[in-house]
Amino acid sequence: MRIGSENTPHRTMSPSGTTPNTPQTRAATGSTGSANTPGWQNPVALAGATWLRMPNFSSQAYVGDTKAELDLGHGEKFELTRFNTKVNEVKFSQQPGVAQDVSFNKSPLDPREPLAPNEQAGVFLGWKSGKGELMNLGQASENTRLFVTAPMNGCALIVGGPGDGPTVMHANYDSDTLRSSVKHADQLAVYTEAYKKISDQAVAGGHIPPENKVVFDPSKYLKEGSGVSAISVFGIKGEDGNWTLHYNARRQTNETIEPGWFGKLLGQKPQIRTRTELVTGEIWPNPDFSALEPR
Repeated sequence: MRIGSENTPHRTMSPSGTTPNTPQTRAATGSTGSANTPGWQNPVALAGATWLRMPNFSSQAYVGDTKAELDLGHGEKFELTRFNTKVNEVKFSQQPGVAQDVSFNKSPLDPREPLAPNEQAGVFLGWKSGKGELMNLGQASENTRLFVTAPMNGCALIVGGPGDGPTVMHANYDSDTLRSSVKHADQLAVYTEAYKKISDQAVAGGHIPPENKVVFDPSKYLKEGSGVSAISVFGIKGEDGNWTLHYNARRQTNETIEPGWFGKLLGQKPQIRTRTELVTGEIWPNPDFSALEPR
């Protein structure tokens, strides 16, 4: 569920220009390991310069390997579905949009086919309303260097495990309590409590390793006054074989422009100007959410 809306679990934002703000994180080359691969194949660098529009697909069409049910108390159940990572391996194609906007379209990956210059081997994790989808990135093929999940605006990314094989869950919590919460702060409180229960029980049930666990929930990226309404999440596998997960978002802030002395003399009032900027940072294993704080 999206904060402020009952019927739109996920929605991507429209393209616009952005202001670069490159995060201090490890870079990765393309799937071939070549230093001469196109710039877009380094997602961390790209995310510091543009808005990444991720595929917004649910997992309705995919068949999971195993299912489990968590008991959140008060009669609330939460279903988990584990997916085989290799089955979800795809090639992502860069599709330039308006201005600096970039989107990634996915299609099945055939290991026998060489990647085109605008393609990257990766793995995609979808979402399902009111449920949790998860996979172990340690199962990915050697040349799979990119991880992408659907955009989030009320979901949580729950991650745990070793650097070379983290287990990632895209959790979408929904409930009557959440829908009846009108205030933004109240919704965040419901989300935070629910995702904590989900992550704790996922660890206790052996679905997610406790090592390096991080819960990236709406309280981290949808703070009131932050100017962020949705977020893209991606991961890269470095040359050392270890994964890092990152966020990429556009935020809108308002600036007050005071009139000059002559304008004041004429009785002109201050003007409000909306400013759009790009924010990026690391989610896992070394979380840095400072760019998402209200200013």
